[in-house]
Amino acid sequence: MAGYIVIGGLPLIFPAEKRLISMEKLTDREREVLLLAARGLTNKEIAAKIGSSIHTIKTQQTAIRSKLGALNTTHAVALALKANLISLEE
Repeated sequence: MAGYIVIGGLPLIFPAEKRLISMEKLTDREREVLLLAARGLTNKEIAAKIGSSIHTIKTQQTAIRSKLGALNTTHAVALALKANLISLEE
């Protein structure tokens, strides 16, 4: 399927071009939250690490999922890794 991101053999809902434009709109803080989630930190751990409340972290994750068209945080991480928006390399 041309123009679609495929993960695990299944095409995602939105065209790749639209998704990549949305990914560029993530704020630096949203990218940081997404990277910490990708590294396996819980919402509580992310909040403590960056000095925010758990409520703020959940709000940022909602914004991330909305901007990426992701179904959940795991899906958002997969999309961001696939698009090289984040990297697990240090």
